[in-house]
Amino acid sequence: VYVSIPFFREYLSAFGESAAVREFLLVGIVKSYGAWVLLRSAIKKIAKPVQPWLIVTFLNAEAVALYTLAVNLVTMVKDLFPAAGSSLLAWEVNNAGRLKYIFGRGMKYSFFYGLALTALAFFFVPLIVELLFPKYLPAMPLFSLFLISVPFHGIQTLEMAILTALREQKVLAMRLFAEILMNFGIFIALVPFIGLLAAGIGVVVPIIWRAWFLYWQIIRKYPELRPDMRTFFHFDEEDRLIAKKALFEVRSFVRKYAPKHRV
Repeated sequence: VYVSIPFFREYLSAFGESAAVREFLLVGIVKSYGAWVLLRSAIKKIAKPVQPWLIVTFLNAEAVALYTLAVNLVTMVKDLFPAAGSSLLAWEVNNAGRLKYIFGRGMKYSFFYGLALTALAFFFVPLIVELLFPKYLPAMPLFSLFLISVPFHGIQTLEMAILTALREQKVLAMRLFAEILMNFGIFIALVPFIGLLAAGIGVVVPIIWRAWFLYWQIIRKYPELRPDMRTFFHFDEEDRLIAKKALFEVRSFVRKYAPKHRV
């Protein structure tokens, strides 16, 4: 009751002279780009069980178990990436300079953060599996192969968030079709020669291709967002400031939540 009076006063001031229009907004959204969202979701659900079926058909049920473990482990590694929210990036679509900055810096930090995660996971995850689940050690070569995609995971996640904010759902749907064909085609072509590792190559190659394809689509349709790639491998003053801020946040978190020793 207390806030309702000023709320309605401001509401009438802002929208009091606006005329209501009878229109089904959902129909317009579906006609414009929502159909691609629904199609992409449907294709993804249909294709998801095909890979295990192919593995059990060309190999055996044990290979499916090893594949599932390797996928779950690398998913846990990828979950350590910060999420790139398309809803937040949507606020920047009209600010090309700001979005270009986010795109360039985001790709740079995601790649090197992914490299660090890859190195840590490569050395420590097999040790943990050997200690806790030694019978699943045969899955480690496939897991190590999956790790190649980790440095590119953050990049393609950021690219997909930017394209979603720009409402480029058709591009996202078309890349999914290509990836599915690439994934299954690589597996079927290579499985007679390298066995289960063909499933790893069939996953890694489409992810790396996705990072390149989405980048190409962004800079082709929105050339004003093309990042300066000369700074990708250059550690400048702004990088130092961001690193200091990140280190300060980590130290603050540790001091806040670390157990305190009592004398």
